[in-house]
Amino acid sequence: MAMQTLQTILCRAALDGAFLHELLDAPHRAVQQYDLSPAELGVLAGSSAHSLTDLAVAIEAWRRGEPATAPAQELAIIG
Repeated sequence: MAMQTLQTILCRAALDGAFLHELLDAPHRAVQQYDLSPAELGVLAGSSAHSLTDLAVAIEAWRRGEPATAPAQELAIIG
């Protein structure tokens, strides 16, 4: 379900320029209505994304389990 929610957010951002702008500038505020885990929120907020493509790349890397995309608290648990 989590990946589906992140895909929904990406699709909305692709169609809604105002939402994309808010997602890039203030991701915590932009996704308040979605039930995201701290890890999922960390991917969006910690991606330093400047575009929809950047967000999609960060989410895909996280989905693949690439450690560089995990929020700091997850890395501490893994390490």
